Amino acid sequence: MGWEFAWRSRKELIAHLCDEPTDYKTLARKVTRERGKSVLWAVHEIGPDDKENPGLRFIVCYLMDRKSGLHGYKEMGETMGPFYYSCPLSFLEMVPEPEGENVKEWRENVLKYHAYMAERARRLAEGRRLVRESLAALDEEDVDDPYLTIDLLNNLCTVLIPQGKLAQAKSMLASLWQLRCSRHDVTGTRLLFVRLAIALLELQPVEVFVGQLKNLLALESLPDHAEAWKAWDIACFVESLRPKIPPDAGDFLTALVSAMNDRTKLAGLDRFPEWRNQPPIPLDTPWPNGQAHRGRDGGSS
Repeated sequence: MGWEFAWRSRKELIAHLCDEPTDYKTLARKVTRERGKSVLWAVHEIGPDDKENPGLRFIVCYLMDRKSGLHGYKEMGETMGPFYYSCPLSFLEMVPEPEGENVKEWRENVLKYHAYMAERARRLAEGRRLVRESLAALDEEDVDDPYLTIDLLNNLCTVLIPQGKLAQAKSMLASLWQLRCSRHDVTGTRLLFVRLAIALLELQPVEVFVGQLKNLLALESLPDHAEAWKAWDIACFVESLRPKIPPDAGDFLTALVSAMNDRTKLAGLDRFPEWRNQPPIPLDTPWPNGQAHRGRDGGSS
């Protein structure tokens, strides 16, 4: 089934799909956000209203979008094996597994998706806990050590950004970059990476941040004044950004972290034009501070 656009609001569209039909009733519904799309999941039932003798139940995935001021949808049943997996687990329990070659694989992917999201939530929560504990543990001597403070606060920015607190994180990063005391180290590369992530979220130019990263990573070795973790585990942060940044940007960030952790992988970055075509930029070049563009959903980033 193709796209159909005819509704003035998303509320009207959902009512059309779930409340108005006379040939089936809707037992459950939930709207999720997956891969940059709004997805309405619904459990419909055709047949008698009898708990002891239920009718035919089925799961439907409705992709929702807006075009020329109208809201619309594209319908995909479970048996079609949609490439979206944020269906609530409770819906699987409500609907017996139907026949179809795509169904088993789709349901397995739904289970994997929720396991992945649960693990990501656990790791994000653990990251927030570690940052809170680290900040609480700072004593006067630690505060006098700018490099330890910069590393901790940079990690705090990776917590603020998924919460949408971009202005706060951007301001903090600018201050931390100035506190580096002109002695660049491993933490400097991580500051640049996080600031680059904000630029991607705001659809702003990234040349300065990529160019300065290229400058630092070209050095044979970098000191570690903050005694930071040697391998920077930032995968959950990158995954939290993927639905909100351009399609190839998530792969670029993942490859960039890999190269930051292992310099032997630097050459692999040349497959990304934003790295390959960008010359190194002096580290004293001021960071741009443009206003956020309008987001792809119509709101500001």
